[in-house]
Amino acid sequence: MKNHQARFVPVAAAVRGDLEQHMSERSPRERVFTAPGGGLVASRNLRRDVHWSVIAPELRLYDLRHVAVSEWVRAGVPLATVRTWAGHSSLSVTSRYTHVAGSEDVAALELVNGRAGVTRGSQATQGSQETVR
Repeated sequence: MKNHQARFVPVAAAVRGDLEQHMSERSPRERVFTAPGGGLVASRNLRRDVHWSVIAPELRLYDLRHVAVSEWVRAGVPLATVRTWAGHSSLSVTSRYTHVAGSEDVAALELVNGRAGVTRGSQATQGSQETVR
């Protein structure tokens, strides 16, 4: 982490139990994952140990971060929350990821239509998503 401060990191429910058990064996100030000697995990060792060249040869480890942020945006997590989770310095950095959502206008209209009682898939919802330019 860039600023050497702890921060909240969202974790998928599917791995939360295992991760909590792993962390229960560590003090709050320790790193979650370490090399066998207790130091930092070298990325080349991580890539070797998980067989990265087989599972994702075209990706960099950093691409996992991009995928996570993109998925949060696509899922409709508010940009201010995404900014906090990702540790971005400003909302303008986070807003670079809005292209993955397809269109913020569509997502916003879905929210409005949902609150107005229009159900997804109805003609009203489909028609309201057309962009007027």
